[in-house]
Amino acid sequence: MTHPVPITLRSPTTHTPSTGPSSSNIQPPSLEQLLGRWYITHTSSPAWRDKRNVELTFTSRASTSQPYPQIDDRINYQSLSSSKLQTVQGTDTPSQANTWAWTWRGNGWLKLVTSHWEILGHGQLQDHGQWIVVYAQKSVFTPAVINVYTRKKEGLPEALRKGIEAAVEEFGHQDLQALIRSLYSVLQN
Repeated sequence: MTHPVPITLRSPTTHTPSTGPSSSNIQPPSLEQLLGRWYITHTSSPAWRDKRNVELTFTSRASTSQPYPQIDDRINYQSLSSSKLQTVQGTDTPSQANTWAWTWRGNGWLKLVTSHWEILGHGQLQDHGQWIVVYAQKSVFTPAVINVYTRKKEGLPEALRKGIEAAVEEFGHQDLQALIRSLYSVLQN
């Protein structure tokens, strides 16, 4: 049996933690840590269930003195039954009140679509690279979800995944617990 790695996550701003450790001592990732390619390796989102090779790339829009300027985000993926690459693009605007939170707005015909998301925690593993846990609020088009991004396609070691699950369970909110219990692996090949 694999034992969970202890992980500290912050509760989403929409949920005041009813239990669990204080997360006030953790810091958001820097812009440099956030930029670049990530693989969505675990999610509770029904949108990725029939997809594979889901990758997200954050790119800085312009040089600026702001610690968190707007960033472009591009998601590439394939359906399970096709080799055709699909793309969704948008722009993320940082929250003025919460350095962990962003608002995504689609580009092109998705310009009317927005989604609010925030980072619950992040870390570095020697052999597995960086990871980030993201909570996205329910929107007009999508349910609330939890996503795990990693720098490597292989995803997370089981002990770290269990640690993330345990940390979310400790928040004591049934809706977050339901999301983390429905977390599944996204095929990366």
